[in-house]
Amino acid sequence: PIFGLQFDQFYYVNSGEYQLFLGPVAKWSVASNVDIGATVMLPVAQQVSTPEADVVFKAGVGIKF
Repeated sequence: PIFGLQFDQFYYVNSGEYQLFLGPVAKWSVASNVDIGATVMLPVAQQVSTPEADVVFKAGVGIKF
């Protein structure tokens, strides 16, 4: 397994709004051609007119051919 930290930035140029997220990442190579990963992103700073995000969860499966 691989563990790390991810920082995502979202800027909305037309409105001047932004969202900054930081969170842990975990990735596991199940086989030589299959990876599974997950990230939990917590808001660090937000300036948006819509409701603010509490948490973002991302998960994925990668298959290599």
